[in-house]
Amino acid sequence: MSKVVQELLQSLYAQAFTTRQISRFHLRLLSSDWFKETVTPEDRYTIRRLFHGVRRGWLKVID
Repeated sequence: MSKVVQELLQSLYAQAFTTRQISRFHLRLLSSDWFKETVTPEDRYTIRRLFHGVRRGWLKVID
């Protein structure tokens, strides 16, 4: 994954856990990239943590 995409992912993670919400659009985007070979193990971990936050109720999904 490019450096820019990694920085955007980190920014999204920080924003989601700061505001306790994430958009449905971002979740769909992350799930569509989930199986791509370009995702690094660190990025995969960050994406898993976002989905875990939604499942646990720590993050509210907004439209």
